[in-house]
Amino acid sequence: MNAFYAELDPKQICLSFEGVRRALFVGIGGGGDVVTASVLALSFERCGGEAVIASIVWERLSVDPVPGPVKLDELIGAELRDGYAIVDSDTYAIRGGKRVVPQIANVAKALERKLYALEIVGGVEGLVNGLRNLVKDLGIDLVVGIDVGGDALALGTEESLWSPLADAIGVAALAGLDRSILAIASPGADGELPKSYVLKRISGLAELGALLGGYIFSKDDCRTYEKVLSVAKSEASSIPLKACLGYVGKVEIRGGSRCVDVDAVNLAVFFLDPKIVAQHSVAKYVAGSRSIDEARKRLHEQCIATELDLEEEVYGSNFSLSLEEARSRIRERVRRICRRTLY
Repeated sequence: MNAFYAELDPKQICLSFEGVRRALFVGIGGGGDVVTASVLALSFERCGGEAVIASIVWERLSVDPVPGPVKLDELIGAELRDGYAIVDSDTYAIRGGKRVVPQIANVAKALERKLYALEIVGGVEGLVNGLRNLVKDLGIDLVVGIDVGGDALALGTEESLWSPLADAIGVAALAGLDRSILAIASPGADGELPKSYVLKRISGLAELGALLGGYIFSKDDCRTYEKVLSVAKSEASSIPLKACLGYVGKVEIRGGSRCVDVDAVNLAVFFLDPKIVAQHSVAKYVAGSRSIDEARKRLHEQCIATELDLEEEVYGSNFSLSLEEARSRIRERVRRICRRTLY
């Protein structure tokens, strides 16, 4: 399928999808994935398309002290719809007595436009409902789900995997739509799965027919990154900008708990068929789930710890545990749960 390509012009390089007038770009991992979703969306608009930007709302502990994703009805100043909410620069939530400004609101401020929030508390089925309603209400031709780093491709057995839950729900939801693609942006940028491993997974999925095309971030895209990141916070989405500026080397993120090897490969985006990815990744375990707790339980049954477990462990310790200490504890706890399930 040659539907995805970069259009070359003496003045600009931009992303185009053949036969697509209006595309929805969704950050499926929460946090700063919406930053890269907005960069791809604006590239698509430079090619003459109409772009809509959305994201699930799940902030890192450094921003939101309360474990778990933000519910739509917690968003103050948002316009609620069936399965999604319309967000602007004034949107925020109160979590644990703290005013939390989600990255989607920061991106809305940077771009001076309204964006669309989605939630995953309803599991895969809840997210599918929100996406389908957005597609219907806004006349969307194609949904592009963006994962920065590539842990959406995880099998679940990887020792370096930290946060499989949101991405698994996101990939499974994309697979439930009529026309969608999964965009793996800046391999390894989140400091979880190593870049070499992500590329190996992409090659393996390509053998199965999942690879649809690719894109390389341009100077125009890097200017968008600079504009958005002047307001929004994202360690993973800042990696492509560093690569665009010529940086090569290691960057510590997440309070030093992870390290990213930065080079020109971090400018790459790979487009994959989510239906194939969902059959050959952690997403297969959460398909059809109707709540985030059900999805998490299914991962536990496969001996897979999640970011929700990690956040609850840190929160329960009154933030006295480091991320590494909390991760070690929850992985052992999940292994015990898994052994009881098996035997």
